[in-house]
Amino acid sequence: SSDLLQQYVQHISKEAARQRKAHEEWDIDEGPIQLCFAEWLKKLTGDANGPRHQEGWPDVIWQARNRGGTFWTQYRFFGQHLFWRMDSGGPLRMMMDIRKPKPSQPNLDQHRAWFSEVVRGVSGLKEPDRPPRRRLGNEMTVGAIAWPSGQKLVSNEEAERFLCAVARVHEGFLARVAERRMSD
Repeated sequence: SSDLLQQYVQHISKEAARQRKAHEEWDIDEGPIQLCFAEWLKKLTGDANGPRHQEGWPDVIWQARNRGGTFWTQYRFFGQHLFWRMDSGGPLRMMMDIRKPKPSQPNLDQHRAWFSEVVRGVSGLKEPDRPPRRRLGNEMTVGAIAWPSGQKLVSNEEAERFLCAVARVHEGFLARVAERRMSD
């Protein structure tokens, strides 16, 4: 019996219990749940991601930790120029990477207006009370959707309803972007 081995077993046991609890409560602050959520959203929305998707720009999911140790997860789509981002303690955000090559320079204010309009048209969703921060950088928030039960999704059924609604926002927003590009 080694002290080091015992400490390792205790650590793994605590981590397994934490992940079981996160799956029972659909705790979106936990990394494994964010990954599951992103994979589910990718499965629901992959066909809507436009011509760049068919040209070999695969959708990707990335995950890492913030400086404080909390998780963030991104589901990048539409040639990886747009992405959904989940941060522990924050809303679900659609963001735009302004460094990525794209057919035309986006008008961020127009994108934000389209996003808000689409969210208002989908039952059961609302934007957070605070609008997205305006900050300089390479990644800009297009819009955000508040989690239905604060920071936790309390059941698989609620998570599924929420994800299906988010998929409608995803499809509606990309349809607006495609309409704009066709008219340009």
